[in-house]
Amino acid sequence: MEPRELPVHLKSLRMQLNNGRLTPQAFDHACAQLRTQDRMGNWWTVDPDSGALLRYDQRVGQWLHDTPASKSQAPAQPPMRGEMQPPSSPLVKILQTANTERTGLVGAAMVLILGAALSWFLYPYLGLIPKWLSGLAPEVRCTMFKPNTSPMYFCSGAAALSVLSGPIIVMVGIFLLRKQITALLSHVTPFVPTTFRFLLPPAVACLLFTILWAGAHYDTVLSSNSNVGNVVGLVHQRLFPAFVALFTYAVARYGPLLQLYIPVFFDLRDKIHKHVRFVIVLVFPMLYSLINNMNLNDGRIYKTALEEQKVVVMAMLLGFLLLAPRNGKTGMKD
Repeated sequence: MEPRELPVHLKSLRMQLNNGRLTPQAFDHACAQLRTQDRMGNWWTVDPDSGALLRYDQRVGQWLHDTPASKSQAPAQPPMRGEMQPPSSPLVKILQTANTERTGLVGAAMVLILGAALSWFLYPYLGLIPKWLSGLAPEVRCTMFKPNTSPMYFCSGAAALSVLSGPIIVMVGIFLLRKQITALLSHVTPFVPTTFRFLLPPAVACLLFTILWAGAHYDTVLSSNSNVGNVVGLVHQRLFPAFVALFTYAVARYGPLLQLYIPVFFDLRDKIHKHVRFVIVLVFPMLYSLINNMNLNDGRIYKTALEEQKVVVMAMLLGFLLLAPRNGKTGMKD
């Protein structure tokens, strides 16, 4: 099916809705299936309200109003023999491939490499502010309590809050300034070359998460006497923010398409109040961590890095599945 045929199919569906042959739920579900790919691999769909064609821009992770190229449109002419062409570096060629390659794996690899470099080299510097804030909190010691007792669990929680007070303060600040950060990104993006733009959101997410992560694990990771179980989980703690960059890229690249492919799940999800879903995202990873801790004989977690990273990955997945905004009732509008 050609992209230009999508509005015709939408018109047919709307007639069936008006004639009572389709229920509103069936109409919404059928509209969510109105998608096709052109010869260039671009995904197209149609806005059920306006009937306008929308193309999924993989670089920005959004559906944009666009018009498909006409079949009769002449292809771009190659340069004449001997005509000067601007030099193209290997990096630019790889970035161009990442922008046009259909699977997105090249872009994912570049995001992972960039995130690993940013988190590894900037880790000692980005963690200084939350570490300093945590140093202002009183130190809590729990050596007088027996393991696997309620006082020990309460004391451990208080100690954790004391150590994490700096990252928590920074996290709250980032949350309160999220609109300003988003506005700043929108102003900066036009000045970034188009080829590089898909790297910007993952890089920003990686830097912000590194501030929190480094602040919470500053001494543990940078100490020369760190226990291996405290610094190596799925990956080294210093490299873990790269996974946040990769997750950000994956959500922007594949999230809207996933919502189109499994609309039933997101339709059922949206019937649950957003505040309830938000509580689930916050509480479920913490409950998992607490239950996992209570199942241990001595009340201690030895592979702390692995457990922490598992909880973060779980929270990110739940956050996307339960809180990611739908692009309208059929996945097209924010």
